[in-house]
Amino acid sequence: MFVAIDRRRNRVVSGRQCSHETDTENYRFQCLFCDESLAYDPESGDLFDYFTHVDAPTRLREGGSSRYHRVGQELISQRACTMLPVAPQNISIGVEKHVGPQSGFRIADVLIQEPIQLVIEVVYQTSVVNLRDRLETAFADGYGAMVAILQNADVSAARVEQHLSRVGSIEVATIDPHRGTVEIGSVIRPETVTLAPTAWESVPAYLA
Repeated sequence: MFVAIDRRRNRVVSGRQCSHETDTENYRFQCLFCDESLAYDPESGDLFDYFTHVDAPTRLREGGSSRYHRVGQELISQRACTMLPVAPQNISIGVEKHVGPQSGFRIADVLIQEPIQLVIEVVYQTSVVNLRDRLETAFADGYGAMVAILQNADVSAARVEQHLSRVGSIEVATIDPHRGTVEIGSVIRPETVTLAPTAWESVPAYLA
C-alpha cells in the first residue's frame, strides 16, 4: 500500500513521507480502509508499496483496473482525509464500494460515508466510465461526487474538463502518482450538472 494512518502523528501519510530510520516500530501504522495494522516496509522493492498488512491480506490489490489506478485511489483518499476536520480514524472511507440499491448499484472507486458523503471516480484508462449513470446513482443515494484524473492517464485532465463542460461547471482533480501529489477538484452536485440524456449526447462515449 502507498498510504496509511500514522497513529503517532494522527494523520494519513504516504510511504514517501516516512523514514526507514524512525518509522519502523510495530503497530504504528493503520490501514485507512480496513483499520488493520500495517508495517512500514520500504525495502519491498515496489515503487508504490511501502506498507503491508501485518495480520491480513492487502484487500486493495483486488480492486481497480491497474496499479496506477490503485495508487490514484489511495492518493485521492489521502488528500480528501487531510481536508476533513476530524481525525482519520473517524472517517468512514472505502474503495470499490457499492452505491445505490441492490437492484441498480454502482461500484465507487472511493466512497466517503462519514463525516461527508462523497463518491470519487478515478480515471486512468479510457474504458467506459458511465459517468452520467454513476452521478445519477450517487445523487439518488445522497452523495456528492468528484472526478479525478491520473496525470499519466489515457486522456488529460484538461480534455476531460472540456468534455464535461458541456453538461456543467466541473473542475476535475489531478493525481501525479510519481510525485505523490493531488490537486483537488470541485464537488459535483445535482445543481451544478445536468443529467438530461440529450445534454450528454455530446459527451464522448468513454465518459458518458
